[in-house]
Amino acid sequence: MPNQEYLAFGVIGRPRGLNGQVYLNVFNPDTDRLEPGLTLSLEPSSDAERQLTIRSVDSTAGRGRFIVRFEGVDSRQDAEALTRRDVFLHRAALEALDSDTFYHADVLGYSVRDESGELLGEVRQVVASGHDILVVSDQKKEWMLPVVSEVITSVDHDGRCFSVVVPEGLEPHILDGPSRTEEG
Repeated sequence: MPNQEYLAFGVIGRPRGLNGQVYLNVFNPDTDRLEPGLTLSLEPSSDAERQLTIRSVDSTAGRGRFIVRFEGVDSRQDAEALTRRDVFLHRAALEALDSDTFYHADVLGYSVRDESGELLGEVRQVVASGHDILVVSDQKKEWMLPVVSEVITSVDHDGRCFSVVVPEGLEPHILDGPSRTEEG
Protein backbone atom coordinates (compact mmCIF):
# COMPACT_ATOMS: atom_id res chain seq x y z
CA MET A 1 0.00 0.00 0.00
CA PRO A 2 1.47 3.38 -0.92
CA ASN A 3 2.44 5.59 1.97
CA GLN A 4 -0.32 8.15 1.49
CA GLU A 5 -1.50 9.88 4.60
CA TYR A 6 -4.61 11.35 2.92
CA LEU A 7 -7.05 10.20 0.27
CA ALA A 8 -9.08 12.49 -1.98
CA PHE A 9 -12.65 12.66 -0.65
CA GLY A 10 -14.44 15.22 -2.80
CA VAL A 11 -14.73 18.76 -4.10
CA ILE A 12 -16.51 21.67 -2.46
CA GLY A 13 -19.08 23.20 -4.76
CA ARG A 14 -20.80 26.55 -4.73
CA PRO A 15 -22.33 28.12 -1.62
CA ARG A 16 -25.97 27.48 -0.76
CA GLY A 17 -27.78 30.27 1.02
CA LEU A 18 -26.27 32.97 3.21
CA ASN A 19 -25.18 31.05 6.32
CA GLY A 20 -22.08 29.19 5.12
CA GLN A 21 -23.61 26.05 3.65
CA VAL A 22 -21.91 24.54 0.59
CA TYR A 23 -22.55 21.72 -1.82
CA LEU A 24 -20.04 18.94 -1.35
CA ASN A 25 -19.49 16.55 -4.24
CA VAL A 26 -17.97 13.33 -2.91
CA PHE A 27 -16.01 10.90 -5.07
CA ASN A 28 -17.76 7.89 -3.54
CA PRO A 29 -21.50 8.58 -3.87
CA ASP A 30 -22.27 5.61 -1.61
CA THR A 31 -20.21 6.92 1.29
CA ASP A 32 -21.61 6.62 4.76
CA ARG A 33 -18.70 8.62 6.21
CA LEU A 34 -20.36 12.01 5.78
CA GLU A 35 -21.62 12.99 9.22
CA PRO A 36 -21.21 15.79 11.76
CA GLY A 37 -17.79 15.68 13.39
CA LEU A 38 -15.94 14.31 10.35
CA THR A 39 -12.77 16.32 9.72
CA LEU A 40 -11.61 16.90 6.16
CA SER A 41 -8.44 18.68 5.04
CA LEU A 42 -7.62 21.32 2.47
CA GLU A 43 -4.02 21.24 1.20
CA PRO A 44 -2.97 18.28 3.36
CA SER A 45 0.69 17.82 4.23
CA SER A 46 1.57 21.41 3.43
CA ASP A 47 2.08 24.61 5.37
CA ALA A 48 -1.27 25.83 4.04
CA GLU A 49 -3.20 22.83 5.44
CA ARG A 50 -6.57 23.71 6.88
CA GLN A 51 -8.89 21.37 8.75
CA LEU A 52 -12.64 21.55 8.11
CA THR A 53 -14.96 19.80 10.54
CA ILE A 54 -18.49 19.10 9.38
CA ARG A 55 -21.07 20.79 11.58
CA SER A 56 -24.13 19.51 9.73
CA VAL A 57 -25.23 17.50 6.74
CA ASP A 58 -28.66 18.84 5.89
CA SER A 59 -29.73 16.80 2.91
CA THR A 60 -28.71 15.01 -0.20
CA ALA A 61 -28.73 17.24 -3.27
CA GLY A 62 -28.41 14.33 -5.69
CA ARG A 63 -26.27 11.22 -6.00
CA GLY A 64 -22.89 12.01 -4.49
CA ARG A 65 -23.83 15.63 -3.76
CA PHE A 66 -24.57 16.81 -0.24
CA ILE A 67 -25.37 20.10 1.47
CA VAL A 68 -22.96 20.57 4.36
CA ARG A 69 -21.89 23.22 6.81
CA PHE A 70 -18.40 23.34 8.30
CA GLU A 71 -17.38 24.68 11.71
CA GLY A 72 -16.21 28.29 11.39
CA VAL A 73 -17.79 28.80 7.95
CA ASP A 74 -20.66 31.10 8.88
CA SER A 75 -21.28 33.35 5.89
CA ARG A 76 -21.70 33.14 2.16
CA GLN A 77 -18.33 34.90 1.79
CA ASP A 78 -16.64 32.23 3.93
CA ALA A 79 -18.28 29.54 1.79
CA GLU A 80 -17.29 31.24 -1.48
CA ALA A 81 -13.62 31.05 -0.42
CA LEU A 82 -13.94 27.25 -0.38
CA THR A 83 -15.56 26.86 -3.82
CA ARG A 84 -13.85 24.33 -6.13
CA ARG A 85 -11.41 23.23 -3.42
CA ASP A 86 -10.50 19.56 -3.09
CA VAL A 87 -11.00 17.99 0.33
CA PHE A 88 -9.09 15.02 1.69
CA LEU A 89 -9.75 12.45 4.39
CA HIS A 90 -6.98 11.29 6.70
CA ARG A 91 -6.29 7.59 6.23
CA ALA A 92 -6.70 6.99 9.99
CA ALA A 93 -10.42 7.83 9.58
CA LEU A 94 -10.92 5.00 7.08
CA GLU A 95 -12.23 1.53 7.80
CA ALA A 96 -10.08 -1.53 7.24
CA LEU A 97 -10.97 -3.24 3.96
CA ASP A 98 -11.52 -6.86 3.01
CA SER A 99 -8.70 -8.44 1.02
CA ASP A 100 -10.69 -8.24 -2.23
CA THR A 101 -11.49 -4.51 -1.95
CA PHE A 102 -9.28 -1.46 -2.30
CA TYR A 103 -9.11 2.30 -2.30
CA HIS A 104 -8.49 3.65 -5.80
CA ALA A 105 -5.32 5.50 -4.83
CA ASP A 106 -3.80 2.33 -3.40
CA VAL A 107 -3.77 0.34 -6.65
CA LEU A 108 -2.23 2.92 -8.97
CA GLY A 109 0.97 1.37 -10.29
CA TYR A 110 -0.12 -2.23 -9.62
CA SER A 111 0.95 -4.63 -12.37
CA VAL A 112 -1.77 -6.48 -14.26
CA ARG A 113 -1.19 -9.99 -15.63
CA ASP A 114 -3.48 -12.19 -17.70
CA GLU A 115 -4.31 -15.82 -16.99
CA SER A 116 -1.09 -17.00 -18.70
CA GLY A 117 1.03 -14.65 -16.56
CA GLU A 118 1.74 -12.22 -19.39
CA LEU A 119 2.17 -8.63 -18.23
CA LEU A 120 -0.56 -6.40 -19.70
CA GLY A 121 0.74 -3.23 -18.05
CA GLU A 122 0.25 -1.11 -14.96
CA VAL A 123 -2.86 0.45 -13.47
CA ARG A 124 -2.70 4.14 -14.50
CA GLN A 125 -6.17 5.19 -13.40
CA VAL A 126 -9.33 3.86 -11.78
CA VAL A 127 -12.53 5.22 -13.29
CA ALA A 128 -15.57 5.21 -11.02
CA SER A 129 -18.71 4.28 -12.90
CA GLY A 130 -21.50 1.75 -12.39
CA HIS A 131 -18.58 -0.47 -11.46
CA ASP A 132 -14.97 0.63 -11.32
CA ILE A 133 -12.80 0.33 -14.42
CA LEU A 134 -9.03 -0.19 -14.33
CA VAL A 135 -7.16 1.75 -17.01
CA VAL A 136 -4.09 -0.40 -17.69
CA SER A 137 -1.27 0.72 -19.96
CA ASP A 138 2.09 -0.62 -21.16
CA GLN A 139 3.10 2.48 -23.21
CA LYS A 140 1.99 0.80 -26.48
CA LYS A 141 -1.58 -0.17 -25.68
CA GLU A 142 -4.22 0.58 -23.12
CA TRP A 143 -6.84 -1.74 -21.66
CA MET A 144 -10.02 -0.73 -19.86
CA LEU A 145 -10.88 -3.63 -17.58
CA PRO A 146 -14.05 -3.68 -15.49
CA VAL A 147 -13.55 -4.51 -11.81
CA VAL A 148 -15.90 -7.48 -11.70
CA SER A 149 -15.26 -11.02 -10.47
CA GLU A 150 -15.43 -12.42 -14.02
CA VAL A 151 -12.41 -10.28 -14.99
CA ILE A 152 -10.39 -9.73 -11.80
CA THR A 153 -9.52 -13.21 -10.56
CA SER A 154 -7.22 -12.16 -7.70
CA VAL A 155 -5.53 -9.20 -6.09
CA ASP A 156 -2.11 -9.56 -4.45
CA HIS A 157 -1.69 -6.40 -2.38
CA ASP A 158 1.73 -7.46 -1.06
CA GLY A 159 2.98 -8.11 -4.60
CA ARG A 160 1.03 -5.12 -5.98
CA CYS A 161 -0.54 -7.18 -8.77
CA PHE A 162 -3.94 -7.97 -10.30
CA SER A 163 -4.55 -11.27 -12.08
CA VAL A 164 -7.20 -10.96 -14.76
CA VAL A 165 -9.07 -12.88 -17.43
CA VAL A 166 -9.41 -10.64 -20.46
CA PRO A 167 -12.98 -10.98 -21.75
CA GLU A 168 -13.26 -12.50 -25.21
CA GLY A 169 -13.51 -9.78 -27.82
CA LEU A 170 -12.04 -7.06 -25.58
CA GLU A 171 -9.26 -5.39 -27.54
CA PRO A 172 -6.77 -2.88 -26.21
CA HIS A 173 -6.66 0.67 -27.49
CA ILE A 174 -3.40 1.12 -29.41
CA LEU A 175 -1.67 4.26 -28.18
CA ASP A 176 -0.45 6.61 -30.89
CA GLY A 177 3.24 6.95 -31.50
CA PRO A 178 4.79 10.13 -32.86
CA SER A 179 2.83 11.69 -35.67
CA ARG A 180 4.25 11.73 -39.22
CA THR A 181 4.94 15.46 -38.96
CA GLU A 182 6.95 14.87 -35.77
CA GLU A 183 8.97 12.08 -37.43
CA GLY A 184 10.30 14.45 -40.03
